[in-house]
Amino acid sequence: MFAEWKGLVIVVTKSASRELLRDRLAIEDIIEVLEKGHDCPRSKRAKGTVERCLDTSEGTLKVVVMEDVQDWSREKVWVLTHVKIYKGGM
Repeated sequence: MFAEWKGLVIVVTKSASRELLRDRLAIEDIIEVLEKGHDCPRSKRAKGTVERCLDTSEGTLKVVVMEDVQDWSREKVWVLTHVKIYKGGM
């Protein structure tokens, strides 16, 4: 089973996997932020990159995904590149 958002599979980078483990988050948490969150105050990001934030009791959860194409399958995917909880909000 693969996690999807807006019809595309979500692929997790190695660094984002470490961030998920560090903050004890699951891919379902990421999908919730993407679906229910709001646009974050943006740092400079490339075109096709989505930053979404969701305010929680622990702080603000920020998720960064970018649209890409897998080399081996030539299919479009979302690549999860960054996850962070900002204690006390952003």
